Amino acid sequence: MMPCSTQCLTSEAEVRLVGGSRASEGRLEVFEADQWGTICDRNFSYSDAKVACQMLGYQQTPVVLGAAYH
Repeated sequence: MMPCSTQCLTSEAEVRLVGGSRASEGRLEVFEADQWGTICDRNFSYSDAKVACQMLGYQQTPVVLGAAYH
């Protein structure tokens, strides 16, 4: 497990959603240091969610649920 950090996602970052009941929902993960890790929801804002959704190809308004909901 990696601790939460304040690192920013870059446009080259690889992200995915896992554990949702459909492709457009789930826990957000990022690929870093040759492994997938869950994005920490502490200090994760609506703006962060919009960027992540755009990186995944979604244009809809995101809904952010904390505490690793999925």
